Amino acid sequence: MHPLSPLTRRPILQGASLLLLSLSLSVGAACSSAEPQSGQVSSQRSVAADPGDYAQLMSECLSARGWNARAADGGGLEVEVPVEQDDAYLRDLEACRTEFGYDRPLAPLDASGAEEILVAMEQAAECLRESGYSVPEQPSRQTSLDGLMTDRDPRWEIYADIARNQGGEAVSRAQSQCPY
Repeated sequence: MHPLSPLTRRPILQGASLLLLSLSLSVGAACSSAEPQSGQVSSQRSVAADPGDYAQLMSECLSARGWNARAADGGGLEVEVPVEQDDAYLRDLEACRTEFGYDRPLAPLDASGAEEILVAMEQAAECLRESGYSVPEQPSRQTSLDGLMTDRDPRWEIYADIARNQGGEAVSRAQSQCPY
């Protein structure tokens, strides 16, 4: 995973829409006391993380709050989330992000940094296609570059179809096989 990957802020939801955690969550540092309930797991979330301790710290923090979380191969985070527990999970996720400072905005990218990430994404997307995975159509190159320089969002989620159609474990395998 590229250290400046825009995916560091994006959970991938099986069968649901994509959310930008850094933009859509504004929960404070208060922790949820809701424990995940047993039952059918209807979604699995994978968050690609910056290198370093992100996945380990977040998996420990979420586990301490009662979630079945683990640091995945390739630096990602996997958490089983029953649909009825989405709100509690999002509160706990944001509390953990706040606790470790992952809720702070990232520094803007310059043109060369945005180009570097986009080239890596395009190479990973080609790798995914060659490996038989479905990849969403890329918006215009300029749209992606502008998004990366504005808020580090390329307006293109190369693992989205895999998440939607195959789930979190498939995303982890795809990210390990075709990282950026």
